[in-house]
Amino acid sequence: MLRRVTPELIQEVLAKPCHLRVKDLAHAEELFDSLAQEEALVVVDGRALRHRPDVRPVMVRLLRDTNPGRSAPLRKRPCATTASARARRIGPRRSTTA
Repeated sequence: MLRRVTPELIQEVLAKPCHLRVKDLAHAEELFDSLAQEEALVVVDGRALRHRPDVRPVMVRLLRDTNPGRSAPLRKRPCATTASARARRIGPRRSTTA
């Protein structure tokens, strides 16, 4: 499950399983800004939003219990998306053995 939410993750990871129509990154940023106003659920963490630690376990449990089909992709896809973004940012790994 996502611990942090960014506009890019809304567009690339959350849109499909959450049945959101995200037209482009600007639209994802609008959704992000709306979520940022939900101070009972999230806190600002740099360029991301982080679910409040006291609320996150309850939200995760409710999502898993009420809609397991929707939560499964959210457990797998963020790791791949984060790794892909990291690779674009820092480039391919280089072998240290010669």
